[in-house]
Amino acid sequence: MDAPTPSKQKESPADRSLLGSVIKWSILLSAVILSLIVYHFHENYPRTDDASVTANIVGIAPRISGPISRIAVTDNQFVKAGDLLFEIDPTPYQDTVDQTEAQQIHTKAFLSRLQGLAPTNSVTKEQIDEAIASDKSAQAALGTAHYDLDGCRVVAPFDGYITNLNISNGAYAHASNEVMTMVDVRNWYVIANFRESALRHIEPGMNADVYLMTKPNIKYHGIVQGIGRAVVPEEAPQLSGLPNVARELNWVRLAQRFPVRIRMEASPDDESLRVGTSAIVTITGGHGSTQ
Repeated sequence: MDAPTPSKQKESPADRSLLGSVIKWSILLSAVILSLIVYHFHENYPRTDDASVTANIVGIAPRISGPISRIAVTDNQFVKAGDLLFEIDPTPYQDTVDQTEAQQIHTKAFLSRLQGLAPTNSVTKEQIDEAIASDKSAQAALGTAHYDLDGCRVVAPFDGYITNLNISNGAYAHASNEVMTMVDVRNWYVIANFRESALRHIEPGMNADVYLMTKPNIKYHGIVQGIGRAVVPEEAPQLSGLPNVARELNWVRLAQRFPVRIRMEASPDDESLRVGTSAIVTITGGHGSTQ
């Protein structure tokens, strides 16, 4: 014979109403707490995806002019400080060195003869002084000639990458005009544009987390170096001395963004680091080394 089962108690409308109120207020309270947490992180840990990687871009120019006889590098090649980049035909500069050396030998010998005759009073002091001046001038000209000859070999001033190489053997290089461009890999930076309302939470020395689009799963550490002091105004004056006041009122006013320079702590040979790479930056606070 089957054992009797206890009858189920039916929930009253009052119980269901109480349960619904508890769930409703729990959801509301959770939403408020979550909003406060999000607001706290948004205000105290500024974040932006308007950022990109940069480094110092240096134009390499010779100090003398002449036809390029040899280019020793290729585009996008990594070079070490002191590596040969290109050579300028040294022939005319070597000729100048030979001529100034001969001139300096002549002035030195002439000065020696006059000094040897000085005890006999066969020469005047003015003649000796002129010979000394001529010898010093020849020495200076020889030094300049050697300096120019050394300038025919242009070497890398630092470790870096050759970029946008568009020149070949036979091109004429002009003194002080850039021949090629190098990316300095000794220091990498991120320029992150933050809303002006977030700047009060950012100061030099603060730590930052940086993610690159080339390696989104790798977190780089950065340190804030400084905040930009000026940007180009949206409405520049059109007449000197007179302000340009817009006739219409913008009901939606977008916050201005200012660049924040962040030094990245990364290896110089990291293949993910390229000038212009998009980045996402979060200021995490605290202070690190600002060297």
